[in-house]
Amino acid sequence: SMDMSAPFRQGLMLIGRPKEFFGAMRPMVEAWGNEKYAEQALEDIVHGRRADIQLKAGLELTGIGGLDITHREEQFLNVLHGGLSNSLLGKGIAASERSYVVYLNKLRHDYFNAVVDGWEKAGKTITDADYESLATFVNYATGRGKLPGTLERAASILNAIFFAPRFVWSRFAAPAQLFTATPEVRKEVIRSLGTFVAGGVGLAALLKYQGWIDIEMDPRSPDFGKGKIAGTNTRLDWWAGYQPIARYIAQGWTGEGKSQSGRISEINRLKTVWRSAQSKLAPASG
Repeated sequence: SMDMSAPFRQGLMLIGRPKEFFGAMRPMVEAWGNEKYAEQALEDIVHGRRADIQLKAGLELTGIGGLDITHREEQFLNVLHGGLSNSLLGKGIAASERSYVVYLNKLRHDYFNAVVDGWEKAGKTITDADYESLATFVNYATGRGKLPGTLERAASILNAIFFAPRFVWSRFAAPAQLFTATPEVRKEVIRSLGTFVAGGVGLAALLKYQGWIDIEMDPRSPDFGKGKIAGTNTRLDWWAGYQPIARYIAQGWTGEGKSQSGRISEINRLKTVWRSAQSKLAPASG
């Protein structure tokens, strides 16, 4: 409830544009400690460059507080800390929410503008479909965007049952933009996904080469792709929500699981599906 993990969780897929990715971090930190700064930062974003185009295209800009989850970051439900607003815990959660909202809104806003600036500089003809496709990709890449079909209308209910359903759906929908985005946006999707994957693999290789971490390469293991710090039980996961998806698919496909001790055993595929679903439930539902 109290952290600043938005850049390396919801925002990590957009690290391909480091100026925008890292540039939103200072406002994130300032928003944590200053409520008035956070409010002004959000105002500046809402009324910033191309704000009208972004709004028309459907770029997601979330708010702080309130009970309508469709307009807030899913990780924060005020109903949980509203009664504690004057306590240290409540203030800490509220500060964390401010930092999340400011960071992700600024990243979405700045990333959208950076891509469009590049198109304009190159003299490309930009259509409304390009704007909408870009907004859709940015939304999904940062853990937002619409749920499929009729599920969108039940978003508030789903968030009470599942933990961050938009974020979970976005992990599938973002790479799917390779097939549905306009040609201009598809280039940006390839760039972003390529940088994300190559960066993760490169970081793992570098840390392993230096002898600082061990990497589990078996997708059946709960530690698949994670870095285990040498001599400790501490694990690093820089895959922004994709690691569990890959693991459950591998276990369901092979019918086998690998324990952290290295033991391979047969598993019940139906039980694996259930465990995967249960891991996405909200705490009370789980």
